[in-house]
Amino acid sequence: NSDALAAFNRAANAWSSQITSAFPVNIVIDADMVNLGATNVIGQTSFTGGAALNQPYNLVRNAMAARAGRPGDAVLGSLPTQAQVAAHVPDGFVSNNQPISYSLDTQHIGILRANQKALGILSPSDPSYNSPDAIIQFNTLFNFDYRGNVVDPSKMDFQTVATHEIGHVLGFTSDVDDFDFSVSSAQSLSDDLTTLDMFRFNANELPTAANFATAARELRPGQASFTYDLTHKYAMSTGALNGDGHQASHWQDDEDFTGSGQLIGIMDPTLNFGTIETIHDSDLRAMELMGYDTVPEPGCLALVGFATIALLKRRRRVSVRAN
Repeated sequence: NSDALAAFNRAANAWSSQITSAFPVNIVIDADMVNLGATNVIGQTSFTGGAALNQPYNLVRNAMAARAGRPGDAVLGSLPTQAQVAAHVPDGFVSNNQPISYSLDTQHIGILRANQKALGILSPSDPSYNSPDAIIQFNTLFNFDYRGNVVDPSKMDFQTVATHEIGHVLGFTSDVDDFDFSVSSAQSLSDDLTTLDMFRFNANELPTAANFATAARELRPGQASFTYDLTHKYAMSTGALNGDGHQASHWQDDEDFTGSGQLIGIMDPTLNFGTIETIHDSDLRAMELMGYDTVPEPGCLALVGFATIALLKRRRRVSVRAN
C-alpha cells in the first residue's frame, strides 16, 4: 500500500542520507506485505547471493584495510590477515555424548551483497549487480502505524521496523547465529567471520592496539561480547537459542543492558508498540567499520524497494530479527 511504501522509502532515505561509498552503490531490496501466519512475527529479512556471500578472506580484509586513512579508521589497518585471524568457536556434545566438531574457516569471510558493493567487490559490471540484495517481508497480521512521527500506542511503527531491517541488509550480521543454531546438533560446522565479526571480542578479552590483529574474535553463543574498535565499545546480543534469547546480529537489548534500559541503536533486537527509534552513532560506526563512509550530508548511496515491504517478531515486546 502507498502508506507502507512511503514509510519504507523514508527508512531507506534515513540510511542513504548518512552513508555513502567511494564506489557507485545501488542497493536493491525486494520487499512486500505478507501474511506470515503467526501473530508473534512482525517482519523478517533474508539475504540473496548464496555461496557468493562467502568471499576470499584477504580480498575483503584488504578492501577494508585500504580505508584506514579515513579519519578515525586507523584501526582498519590492523585487521588480521588470513595468516593471523583467529576466533573462539563453540565446543559441545550431542545427546549420545559424542563431541561436535566446530572450526573457523579462515579462507573466507561472510559479506552481504550490499557490503560487497560498498567495498567495490561487487561492481556494476557484474550481471547480477541489479538483482535483489535481500528480501524483506512485513506481516499483514500486524497493525502498523505508517506516519513516522506520532505512533498509536497500540501499533508498531513501520518506519522503525523498516530502518532496522535495512540495517541487516547493509551488513549488520554475525555468524555467531550460525553456530548458535547448530549447537547440540550432530553435524560438524566450519564457519567464517562476517565483516562485523571482525570487531567482535569477548567482554573479558578486549584487545589493545598491539594485539588487535592477533586477538581471537568471539563466535561462541552465550558469551558476553562487544563490538570494539579500540575507541568505541558496544555490547552485543549473544544468541537466540544458547544465549540471551536474542539473535547475535544485534546490539544488546536495551531492556537487558545492565538493567539501565540504555538503547544502543536502531539495531536493538526488540521494539515496543507505540515507539519510534532512529539510527544512532553506534549504528553508523558499525557501518563505517564494515566499509561504508559515514557523512553529515546526504550521501550518494541509493536504496531501492522493488515491491512493497517486509517481516518481524512479537511477545510483550516485539523482537526485530533477520533470518
